[in-house]
This record gives sequence, structure tokens and C-alpha cells, in this order.
Amino acid sequence: LPRESHESLWERYNKSGKKALDGADYDRAKLMFELALIEAKKNPGDESRTPSANDLSLKIAASTNNLAEAHRLLGQYKVAEVLFKEALSLKEKALGEENMSVANTLNNLAVLYQNMANYAEAERLYKKALAIEEKVSSQENAPIASSLNNLAAFYDQQGRYAEAEAMYKRSLSIKERLLGPAHRDTAS
Repeated sequence: LPRESHESLWERYNKSGKKALDGADYDRAKLMFELALIEAKKNPGDESRTPSANDLSLKIAASTNNLAEAHRLLGQYKVAEVLFKEALSLKEKALGEENMSVANTLNNLAVLYQNMANYAEAERLYKKALAIEEKVSSQENAPIASSLNNLAAFYDQQGRYAEAEAMYKRSLSIKERLLGPAHRDTAS
């Protein structure tokens, strides 16, 4: 039998972890992401080529980010915080600070801080993620709409209804242009 590459094993662990997250099986997701992280650190990629340091860093960052999300969903906030910060650092070093993947991890960290009632830091990170997304891409894409929605929900939770409404409207406008007004994500 041919020997399975480490990359495909890494990918399989990540897919299993994401599927477990979607099914709210957070303990299984955590286990799968821990295994993915071990694989990423063991071998950064396809053995038929020499991977770059960025390939290794980005696999480790992705696995670390996913593991952090599992810990967040399990209510293990301090562990999640350490892991999100580690993923963020790896992504910033590999990709620079103005990158969509960096913005995604900032959003994840902001959600965590909101869960932890660290509202000032949550708001700062939501705004930073949105600013990065707006700078590096078109105004009309799903990550920007998602970030606007996250910031709107944050403002709504804080009782800042006028700010929330403006962000919700902007997010909805983008989603309607991308998906159409009858799509389930815009009709609700």
C-alpha cells in the first residue's frame, strides 16, 4: 500500500474537526485539531517538494486557530486566548498584518473577548479586522459582511442600537448584492 502523506492526514484531521464543530461535538473537534497540529508540526507538507517556512507556519497557524475555536466553544477561554494569539502571531509573520486570514483570526479573538466580557478589546479587534478587510479587498465580499454583522451584534449586545442598526444595514446591503434578496442569509 502506498504510504499516506502527512499533508493528507493533516487535511483529514482538519476536515474531521470542522465537521465535529458543525455538529457541536466540541470535544471531538478539539481532539481532531490537536492531531492536525501535531501533523503540521511533524511535517509541513507534501514530501515530494521542499516546503517553505511560510507553508509550515500557515499550517500550524490554521491548526492553532481551529483548536482555539474548539476551546472557545467548550468555554475554555484562557486556553483559547493563548492559542488565538499564537495563531495571530504566526499569520502576521507569514502574511503581514494586512491580510484576510489575519483579519479572520482577529475576528475570532474579538468573539472570544466578547464572550469573556472584555468589551473594549473585543470592539478594538472587531474594528481592526474590518479595517484590514476593507483595505485589502472590495467592499462587497462575504468576510466584510460577516465582520460588519459581528460588530453590529456586539453593538446590539451593548445597547448601542443606532450603531448596531447602521452596521446591520451595511452588512445586509452587501449580502443582498452578493446573494440576492431572497437568499436565506438575507431574507431572515
